[in-house]
Amino acid sequence: MACPVFDDGVPLAVLYRLQRFFDSVLFDTHDHKREKARMANWYYYDDNGQKHGPVRGRQLKSLARQGIITAETFLETEEGQVILAGKAAGLNFTEAVLPKPPPLAEVNPFATVLPGADDPHILPMSEPQLSTMNSFQKSRMRVKSKISCPHCWHEFSTDQILFVSESPDLLGDIKLGDIEQMRFLPHRFDLDGAALDLREIPCHKLACPNCHLKIPRSLLGTSNLFISIAGAPASGKSYFFTSMVWQLRKTMTQYFCMTFTDADPEMNKRIREYEMMQFLGGDDPNKPVAIEKTDVQGDIYNNTLIDGNLTSLAQPFSFTITPLPSHPFPQYTEQVSQTVCMYDNAGESFLPGVDHLAQPVTRHLLASDVILFLFDPTQDVRFKAACKIPVDDPQMDSSSTADVRRSKVNQCTVLTEMITRIKTHSRLMASEKIKTPLIIVLTKLDAWLQLVDFPNFYHPWYSTQDSPLHIYNAPQVEQSSQILRKLLLDLIPDLVGTAERHATNVVYTAVSATGTAPELGEPDQDGKRSLLYRPINLKPIWVTVPFFHAQFVAKKYCVPIHKEK
Repeated sequence: MACPVFDDGVPLAVLYRLQRFFDSVLFDTHDHKREKARMANWYYYDDNGQKHGPVRGRQLKSLARQGIITAETFLETEEGQVILAGKAAGLNFTEAVLPKPPPLAEVNPFATVLPGADDPHILPMSEPQLSTMNSFQKSRMRVKSKISCPHCWHEFSTDQILFVSESPDLLGDIKLGDIEQMRFLPHRFDLDGAALDLREIPCHKLACPNCHLKIPRSLLGTSNLFISIAGAPASGKSYFFTSMVWQLRKTMTQYFCMTFTDADPEMNKRIREYEMMQFLGGDDPNKPVAIEKTDVQGDIYNNTLIDGNLTSLAQPFSFTITPLPSHPFPQYTEQVSQTVCMYDNAGESFLPGVDHLAQPVTRHLLASDVILFLFDPTQDVRFKAACKIPVDDPQMDSSSTADVRRSKVNQCTVLTEMITRIKTHSRLMASEKIKTPLIIVLTKLDAWLQLVDFPNFYHPWYSTQDSPLHIYNAPQVEQSSQILRKLLLDLIPDLVGTAERHATNVVYTAVSATGTAPELGEPDQDGKRSLLYRPINLKPIWVTVPFFHAQFVAKKYCVPIHKEK
């Protein structure tokens, strides 16, 4: 079922056109008498929100008999009145077509050979009491037939998925080493459908059959959105990512009746720590703090054997978006739920010459639905020179910037390197453009806000009559994109040229992860001073907009979207 797309018009009429996605609660207040389908011109909307017509009443009846129009199709009169086809008299439907859930895989529950059968750490396959797919069905979990691993991006059938042993004595995995729990392809299940390991312990955690790394269970039953965050060192990626997640946890609930939660708390441990430090500040929210820079090694990377080679893979941060009980359309929970995987690498990982087989830590760029490239204007002398009004920010003060950690490589060079990697591994010609939407995110907006018109940065969503759901205003963001593009053409034309020369869909937006200027910390061993922020003073600006617009350009949205015709 396609998500709703808003047309210009009266808010109530706009909301009616959403009902193909949500089913109307507004109509519950309407007179439920079936409305007469008069012999006049009619229009109808397909699953993608495309308007068709005009058609006469007799043609309308024929379309209903053919199943092209269903009881849930929206009809519109010449006067602009919108009704459900099921409420119109005289239409006979061949079948009531409801939103289809993700397809179930067809599996052979008595297969004797499955991938990984030669792996000594995977249990042999005998005649199972229950197939893996059937175990999910028994637990009332509706799953997709195929999924992609968010670690290694290997696509596999759901019946090939591995389980992680729970027994403490079943340590050692052939791909992950001696300290990891054994992964296995189950052949026995308990009465609740849980896989049993060698010690008859029920197991619930899942793993990829290719890299053996854990994957969130929600990936099996929801639509998925993959977002890569890229940028040069010191461009503010970690601060932006932390602020975006922190704000999404609130914004989704306050304005869209949805929850934005961790799909796997273990995988998201690092971002939780950053949120606690950046916004809560421990015992003293007035104490200046700094987030550690993302390292090129550490707990956000996983080592595993792939094709016999020791490989380091980037750790995805995974989140689930699901409707709250207060959502006005709970019957579409499966359709609007989403699992989001986001990647935040160290800026050094995007520098030329560091991409190789043993550390393909940025290969997620190939599989992502959207790429967010962060550009820090405070590191560009042209931007700083354009700010004529003095700003109390050490990042804009030429006398102090030598003491602050900065990228040693031109940020446009980093963008070029990123695009080159995508083209190389996608086997694109040099003249071809990448099709993955590219959002250029200008960071640290509070430092150079004098160069743009602030009213353009109010919340880009609005409420509608008789509904708690707000609507994301994509045209407002697109308008701001044009304003920022013009600014960049004047100040940093090479950035615009590089982006638009190599990508078919480029959007420009601006954010401030903190909304306030930092303080300088004490020099480290290299003589560089860290930037400190007081949690009590943080007021992020537009940090959720890149996420919502990523959903919009990827056509994978789970909130109401308004776009121009």
